[in-house]
Amino acid sequence: VWKMSPAEPLPGTQVTLDGHGLMLVRGVAVGGRAAAFSVAGDTSLRFTVPRGLPPGKTPITLESPDAALPGAVVRPRDVAVGGPLTITTGALSPTETGALYVARLFAAGGAGGDQWTGTGPLRAGLRLSPSGVLSGFPQGAGSGPVAVAVTDRSGAVARVSLVLEVGTGPAIQTTSLPPAQVGVPYRVH
Repeated sequence: VWKMSPAEPLPGTQVTLDGHGLMLVRGVAVGGRAAAFSVAGDTSLRFTVPRGLPPGKTPITLESPDAALPGAVVRPRDVAVGGPLTITTGALSPTETGALYVARLFAAGGAGGDQWTGTGPLRAGLRLSPSGVLSGFPQGAGSGPVAVAVTDRSGAVARVSLVLEVGTGPAIQTTSLPPAQVGVPYRVH
């Protein structure tokens, strides 16, 4: 049984494979392409996914000598090679001035470990967390851009500019109230 990290590596990403009998490995191939590798004892192996592989399931082959058979024994296993890092959030929900706003931004592909940042000034009253949550109490009505970027652990970056519509919200029309009298219930019609 092997444990692989990251589970869906991008081409060019270093992968750690944990299991048993790995010190006997004499070659690693991913998608039929030789991969640079190093072995750390009997239970850990590191290899780099060759560049140029398409996203999708790709076989990993570990080659090791076997005393019972001449040549090499091949131990194939499939790995899902991740696609490029992309931001999948296509639009932001509209809100109103001063109302609590919370929106989660999403990304796909990449090497994982996503960190989000604003790439331009955010609307007053809003902030973006490193985990991709846009939140706060937006100030000022109108439509405006929210420019963000996400960076994965390999350094890949994806950027997008989304539009946030902020309405004025309910408005109070009353400018004055009739006078009140002490000891008399107060009612406004």
